[in-house]
Amino acid sequence: MFRANRRVILSHMKRQIYIIALAAAALALLLTAAGLDRELEHLTLDLRFRMFPDTVSAGENMVIIGVDNASLETMNWLGWPWPRQIWSDLTGFLFDSGAEVVYFDITFQTSSTFSAAEDSVFGHEAAQGKTVFITGLGQNTGMPIPENALIDPGLPVDSTAYMFASPPVRDIARGAAMLAAPYANPDPDGIFRKVPLLFPAEGGAVPSPALALAMLSLTNMNLNSTGQTGPGHK
Repeated sequence: MFRANRRVILSHMKRQIYIIALAAAALALLLTAAGLDRELEHLTLDLRFRMFPDTVSAGENMVIIGVDNASLETMNWLGWPWPRQIWSDLTGFLFDSGAEVVYFDITFQTSSTFSAAEDSVFGHEAAQGKTVFITGLGQNTGMPIPENALIDPGLPVDSTAYMFASPPVRDIARGAAMLAAPYANPDPDGIFRKVPLLFPAEGGAVPSPALALAMLSLTNMNLNSTGQTGPGHK
């Protein structure tokens, strides 16, 4: 009697599992057909980030120095862009204070309007440590991609590879340990949830800022830079 009842219960449970599995598969197919699967993934991803943040793995050795509206208002007598001497002094201060890598999320594509020597001074100061500047990329116009913007990821270059760059002015670009491309595309809802690690380019690949910073600050990275850094890059 007990064994008979057990078989009935197990059979009933199996049918329920099959029904639930079929219903879940049908729902997944409907969401995919309606184009809602990606939106559902984004919503649940945001919820998972808020409910289960990985605070244990988060590092405390990163400092963000933001140039916000208050900064511009406080120094409005300088206008914008600020003199390169300010960035030179800041870079020297950060390295003297123990910064391992300094990253500028600012373009320096035009020469200083304050002094012809400012760019070379800034580049020299940047070369005293590991500095990352950003560069633009293009497929039709621009300058040749500098060597210190290229890494060798061991991947074939495809037809959509970037051919040209818009790096900082030469004196500043030469002081960089690496140049990085800060490109990313938002999801359809306008939120940035992912950033490419690198961008295919003629002669290799251009790293994202995150990858460039990791390569310069971590010792176990396997990617090799195709560019040569100067003796000041420690």
